Amino acid sequence: NNRAIRGNAIRGSVVRKSALGGALFVDSGTASVMNSILWGNWGHLSGTSAQPRIMERSGLITGSSNIIASASAPRYNVPIGTDPLFDSNLRLGAGSPAIEAGDNAANTQSKERDGNHRIADDPMVAYSGTGTAPIIDLGAYEKVHRWYVDQSAPEPGDGLTWATAFPDLDSALAGASAGHEIWVAEGTYVPANTFEVTANLRIYGGFPMSGGLFGSRDPAVHRTILCGDIDGDGDASWPDPDNADHVLRFAPDLTGCVLDGFTIRRGNADGAGDDGRGGGLVVGAGSSPLLESLFITANHASEDGGGLFFEGTPDVRRVGFNANSCGNDGAAASGLNSLGFFADCFFDRNTAGRHGGGLAGEGCALAVRRST
Repeated sequence: NNRAIRGNAIRGSVVRKSALGGALFVDSGTASVMNSILWGNWGHLSGTSAQPRIMERSGLITGSSNIIASASAPRYNVPIGTDPLFDSNLRLGAGSPAIEAGDNAANTQSKERDGNHRIADDPMVAYSGTGTAPIIDLGAYEKVHRWYVDQSAPEPGDGLTWATAFPDLDSALAGASAGHEIWVAEGTYVPANTFEVTANLRIYGGFPMSGGLFGSRDPAVHRTILCGDIDGDGDASWPDPDNADHVLRFAPDLTGCVLDGFTIRRGNADGAGDDGRGGGLVVGAGSSPLLESLFITANHASEDGGGLFFEGTPDVRRVGFNANSCGNDGAAASGLNSLGFFADCFFDRNTAGRHGGGLAGEGCALAVRRST
């Protein structure tokens, strides 16, 4: 039989006694290995000590765009390749030669094991693989490029570490590409106009001031606020015509976006048409972001969707809608020709001028579960 092995990382396997092929053994047929890493695996030949190897006997091992700790003729034991610099979970570390080093034509997956896009650009790494940029990484996981935002950062940095974090979210959004993550520390962040999400990004708030690991996130303790008060007057009167029309907006046709761990407040969509909808958040047509662990409060729209307006298909989980208002329909959230899914949400003191103090929809379906 012929087999294809694509986008895998095999590490730390041991075959004992008189066995062959610590990582891979082909007795007959052909195995083609592509975009993979075989490293630190061991096999025993009878009467010999353990040695790094893959093994073909009557079969044939072929392939390209791999890092393999074995010779080009797999029966031999001389290690070749460069240390892939992956961790114990097989995720690539900084400086790994496996980043941007694969062959795009050999890929058959849209997502990798963590759910990230299988081909994600890292702008800090030169392309060494084959295909049209961006280039797939070797192994089971894409290296996720991450940007850091911390309002308390002592001076503007490059956003690549907590120590050199951007002090504003606009800078991170401008630099990010599809598949990237943005981690945001507690504080209040105000857009220049509107926070615009134009690529498939995962954006997480709730980190402590000066940053921390993902496990240190707690949005209830480390409040990370996206605020529409762009003129900084504190909104002595409300609705304030000088506030952002939308605090954050997802462009059309985005898939795989995440917004998690933020408070969204003081957006005022006081225009006409699209500028009168979605004071807090807007989800463009064809986009399907996961909106999770958010508190959407004190936003207004002159028409529909004071807190959230969507023409896409948002997945809304554990989101609180509080004290939002609108002139027409759906003070908390309103959809148009779309589908909205709401689970474990709460709706409190939202006020609509016409229909749906909580939810409203025109030409759309709304699914609501375990919500109050």
